[in-house]
Amino acid sequence: MNEILDTRTVDDVEYRVYLEQDSECEDPRGDACHVGVIVTVRNSRYLWPAEDGDRISAGYVRDAMEDHSFRVVARWLRMFHGATVVLPLYAAGDEGRPVAGDVTDDADARDYTGVTFDQPSTREVTGLTGTVEIAAALSTEIDEYSTWAVGDCYGYVIERQVTEDSDPIGIDVSDSEGWEQVDSLWGLVGGEYARQAAVSALSDL
Repeated sequence: MNEILDTRTVDDVEYRVYLEQDSECEDPRGDACHVGVIVTVRNSRYLWPAEDGDRISAGYVRDAMEDHSFRVVARWLRMFHGATVVLPLYAAGDEGRPVAGDVTDDADARDYTGVTFDQPSTREVTGLTGTVEIAAALSTEIDEYSTWAVGDCYGYVIERQVTEDSDPIGIDVSDSEGWEQVDSLWGLVGGEYARQAAVSALSDL
């Protein structure tokens, strides 16, 4: 049994919620529209938004990154490919997962291994236009993808205790007490987010 996160008693019936690892959690880049295009040199991994309207060659961007500093690449993406915000990415941890850097931090910019940036088509689809909100969205997308990439994904399970008195369908459980599942949700990316969602769901129940 996984660690119980929280319990509630409603009408003398006890409920509990816990997390389980979700090994089949879907790539968060795979379904929804995204603000950012992501190109990384490491492992030749290229991640693109769903819209094709103004897509540019991933190899073209990679070549630019290999030959030029982040500031030169960022200026090129803004001038010729419609980007309004370009953030450097660098590899963090043993897994080398991409993490968004700070454009004002020379170390982040110097050691960058990729970039994430918006394009006219992504702004049209998402409706984001301000540079502050676009930068925040780009960072959030990178954080979510990186968290997913290292397997930090969960589902919560809510169960209620079944006793002779609480069993609603007449099953004889007089010799033992058990638990039955009453709710669950999977595909939650990030342990802290999953814990908050689990506890909130139990409260709502």
